[in-house]
Amino acid sequence: IINDEFCLYYQPKINVISGQILAVEALARWQHPLLGILSPNEFLSLIENDDELSSQFNYWVISQAIIQLKQWQQDGLYIKICVNISQREFKHKEFMEKINKIFSDNQTSLDLLSYLEFEILETVTIENLNKSNKIIQECKSLGITFALDDFGTGSSSLMHLKELEIDTIKIDRTFVSGMMDNSEDMAIIKAVVGLANAFDISVTAIGAEKIEQIMSLMEIGCDEIQGY
Repeated sequence: IINDEFCLYYQPKINVISGQILAVEALARWQHPLLGILSPNEFLSLIENDDELSSQFNYWVISQAIIQLKQWQQDGLYIKICVNISQREFKHKEFMEKINKIFSDNQTSLDLLSYLEFEILETVTIENLNKSNKIIQECKSLGITFALDDFGTGSSSLMHLKELEIDTIKIDRTFVSGMMDNSEDMAIIKAVVGLANAFDISVTAIGAEKIEQIMSLMEIGCDEIQGY
């Protein structure tokens, strides 16, 4: 962080009907001076086990996303950036104070915040639904939307859809990768899309990279796709 060796890559989220890129997910990479580009699974565990480091990294990622949003909008490009929030940061008692400080330090307008989405793992919300929803509501009051990542891998999914004021659920790629060969995976995807529609929640399928998958997801009624 001190040496400014991190950078963000942006993976498109695509509307399955129009083919338009509506948003991107910000993915951190470490530009290591000796080892080259390192993916998150090679360094995130080190960061997430340390309070101070986790806070610094979260600050950096969100700040960089805001800087990128400003640059894109200056260039006439208006798409949303989705940022992953770690379990440690989301559960921190001063989470909202930290978030507001990032926005203040980066002179972030409310209009810009409407192009920011936070992604949290489904499992993160299990421990305290009321507290999770309070944080989500505070963020949404600023214009920030929320996505529930890895949906279907945790427990009490129905309760989450009922209680949490989320905007998007992301179907875990383990279901998407097997959907064309496994009838159970296909049934799960259809069920999740049906539930989401009932609750007026958008659905993103992760790991949709083959044309058969995309065509099938379109027929099922999935809203967006994202590769892996």
